[in-house]
Amino acid sequence: MSTLKNFGWQLAKKTINNSGKVIVGTVNFTGSLIKAVYNKDADVAIDIIGKRVQRSVKSVQSITIEGGRLFRDAGRNYLEGKDIMDEVNQERILNLTSIAATAVLMG
Repeated sequence: MSTLKNFGWQLAKKTINNSGKVIVGTVNFTGSLIKAVYNKDADVAIDIIGKRVQRSVKSVQSITIEGGRLFRDAGRNYLEGKDIMDEVNQERILNLTSIAATAVLMG
């Protein structure tokens, strides 16, 4: 139970941290975009939106790669008779779960 409780606290901490970053990023994005629209500067507005899309795509790629690594290493550990959830995979689960929790909260 102690391990589960520890995981819960770590998950909460990472989720709050991620949520704060999402909120700050969204406020900065919105403020910059409003300023560009107010100044009638379409090139700047398009650049701001393009950078936001690029960051979103990069985030999805990172999540996909990390998920793939988790399954690869868990499978390798299983085949080698090792603990499936070694420290690296536990950290990956924590990170992926906190990202999912942040997405739910921000959604």
